[in-house]
Amino acid sequence: MIVFIKENLAILANPKTGTTALERAIGNNADLVVRNPSEMKHFTIGQFNFRFRAMCEKFGHAPMETMCLLREPVDWLGSWYRYRQRDDVAGQPVSTRGISFDQFVQGYLADKRPMWADVGDQVKFVTPKSGTPGVDYLFQYEQLPLAIEFLQDRLPHLAPQLQLPRTNLSPKADLTLAPATRRALERDCADQFDLWHAVEL
Repeated sequence: MIVFIKENLAILANPKTGTTALERAIGNNADLVVRNPSEMKHFTIGQFNFRFRAMCEKFGHAPMETMCLLREPVDWLGSWYRYRQRDDVAGQPVSTRGISFDQFVQGYLADKRPMWADVGDQVKFVTPKSGTPGVDYLFQYEQLPLAIEFLQDRLPHLAPQLQLPRTNLSPKADLTLAPATRRALERDCADQFDLWHAVEL
């Protein structure tokens, strides 16, 4: 999470959407950067509203607005799957070593997700208890240049040519899905696909 008090903007760190690279690119200009623990770094909009909003607005001059990136759901799950193939988690309950991507997605769709497939929900990340998305500015991860353009307009002290470093590189992996698994994902997680399409510009 990256907060700019004067500019009244909080950038929420939806996991696997490049926010670590964004943090490294603009974090030095921010008033507040939450890096650890990861549970705080990746506070949802509901958690931000409950834990941080009042504090930020106390020192700002207007209601705090929020921004977040969303990733195409299959690609988002693929990034999680590859991230959990890393050597440093091998042998741990969250490791996806020895598990195919198709099995990973089936695990994600299960009523009780195994630990290696328990990676959250992008709709829930941006939706408070009120039931409607509560983030002011949503951008597709796949249209990152539009998000960068927004930030440069909103935060004029940023470098004119903002370059994001490559971070958290995950191992390559086969991300093949059986047609039936793909259909089940699109059916059971239709809200995630719908939201991602809704923010396309």
